[in-house]
Amino acid sequence: MTICLPSWQPVPEPTPCASFRKAWAALGRRPLGLLTTQLVLLCVWGLSALLLTGPGGVIGAAAFAAFVAAPLQDGFAYVCLRAVRGAPAPAHLGLRVLDNYRESVAAGVLVFLLTLLGLALFLLPGILFYCRTRFVPYLIVEEGLDAADAIQESFRLTRGHGLAILGMSASGAVACAAGLLCLGGGVIPALTLWELARASLYHAVVLPSEAWDPSSRLARPMLSA
Repeated sequence: MTICLPSWQPVPEPTPCASFRKAWAALGRRPLGLLTTQLVLLCVWGLSALLLTGPGGVIGAAAFAAFVAAPLQDGFAYVCLRAVRGAPAPAHLGLRVLDNYRESVAAGVLVFLLTLLGLALFLLPGILFYCRTRFVPYLIVEEGLDAADAIQESFRLTRGHGLAILGMSASGAVACAAGLLCLGGGVIPALTLWELARASLYHAVVLPSEAWDPSSRLARPMLSA
């Protein structure tokens, strides 16, 4: 009898450079699927912006963003997480967000409002809160946590990685701005790499964590579903 051992992949370092290298490698393996999904998602966010001029105005645009665009963004974050793990990452797996849809909406609204409040009162708290909640989508979609628990757990997991996330966010913003200068053609790859880099950082932070059960799926990079 032949025993097939699981295929293990090296755990990336939780640094911006390592995360972007892992993101680039993941994008190279699945360029068409990831870029196409990012394009569709960008169009969804664009539709939200267009609703500002419609009958619903700000309320209609905000509702569409909260109930449609933001949950789809969480689903794409999960697809990117699977991509950096080397697991199959077809776009339809992003619909897994529907399994915890209510919490995805609640978390998106909470994160947005609290970040906005922090930016309005004192700029630094808003930036800090934004960085510390970047792992919320993975905890909502994959782990099935509720909104409050996902935010709390994201704060715990990002402890000591705030500067790395801030650096990645700044790099992603600069890349998107450069993409706009290239007649907008570079925005889609820049946004995709940004999302993949965040997923890679989460992958690097969570896998070695002693807080997770070694037998859980988070301890195995190669997922089957």
